[in-house]
Amino acid sequence: MYFAFTTLSTVGFGDYHPKSEIERVINTFILLVGVTAFSYIMGQFIEILIDLRTVTASNENSQQLAEWFGMLAHFNKNRPLPKQMIAELETYFEYFWQNDRNYAIKSEEDQRFMDELPNNIQTDIYKDFLFQDFLQLFTVHFQFTKPNQNSKHPFEFDFYHWRDASYQTFMISLLQGLEPRFYHDKEIILQEGDEVNEEIFVINTG
Repeated sequence: MYFAFTTLSTVGFGDYHPKSEIERVINTFILLVGVTAFSYIMGQFIEILIDLRTVTASNENSQQLAEWFGMLAHFNKNRPLPKQMIAELETYFEYFWQNDRNYAIKSEEDQRFMDELPNNIQTDIYKDFLFQDFLQLFTVHFQFTKPNQNSKHPFEFDFYHWRDASYQTFMISLLQGLEPRFYHDKEIILQEGDEVNEEIFVINTG
């Protein structure tokens, strides 16, 4: 048992070791099971920590929202907001908190970690992890052209790529500014002729 635990925990002091062929076969099995079990346990542990952080953050956000409602009522001569308005605001913010992909890098500490990473890894996090499905859906909107410097023809163009520093900076800034919103069926998003200073990307989740 002592040998099994030191092996499964990947400590392996070496004071006990297999000597016969049978012992080596058993040891091989223990090693394989140990790596699998250890990886599974650590994966579950990390998932628990992430869920705990999400729940804690959600509770903190809900408390801050309730305090904000109270502040609005205070400045409105202690008249509370209509219940329908409160329900709509709570629905809006709950959806926002659950689907904000930038939440993982909201704090100053998280942002510091991101800033210390090499540019190519930052790019991979945004492009291939956090917003991969979004970029695939709206690829056509992010295919900007530039003059092809390798061509002798003056009117031949090439596409910008993530390895272009200016394009990378622009795209990361754009993705950092994305905010999830939920619209009901037949809800009017924009009135014709409205002046807006934002881009809206609509995805049908039904």
